[in-house]
Amino acid sequence: GDLYSILATCDFIILPYEAAPTSASLVQSLNGLNRLGPIWVDEVHNLSTTGRFRKSLDSFWNLGAELQIRRVDHKMIGLTATLRPDDVRDVMKRMSIGTADVYRQSCYRPGLHIRFLRFGIEKDMIEKACSIATGCVKEGKVLVFTSTVNLCDIMGDQIRGRFNG
Repeated sequence: GDLYSILATCDFIILPYEAAPTSASLVQSLNGLNRLGPIWVDEVHNLSTTGRFRKSLDSFWNLGAELQIRRVDHKMIGLTATLRPDDVRDVMKRMSIGTADVYRQSCYRPGLHIRFLRFGIEKDMIEKACSIATGCVKEGKVLVFTSTVNLCDIMGDQIRGRFNG
């Protein structure tokens, strides 16, 4: 379909940092269609100017300012496990964020169990992973990471089918 059909129906859009200089129009279009949710920025520690950072990300810092100029009311949420407390103000300034709530919590959980399984045939892997995920759901939250969005969709459909069927 055309761009507006995609924007009106998509659930999420994933872009690399390097796409930020040309993304303001996209974000403005989403906002105009009332489809703009929070902008999630993963690995935000890469945007820090102190210490080591990727020079190619300089242009990302202008995205927040460009959206303000275009009067796009947006919310940015930065995610990282490694941002040093001293770098928080710097990253906020670079992203044109005036205020921020910072939540710090260790990912260590004494009851967290991680299991890695290998399978030769993808079909067997999908079946076994879906069985494990649906069986463990009684014990709490289950996260299943996959290598592709397509595989995520297939497994999601199968898991939902087990609960709905």
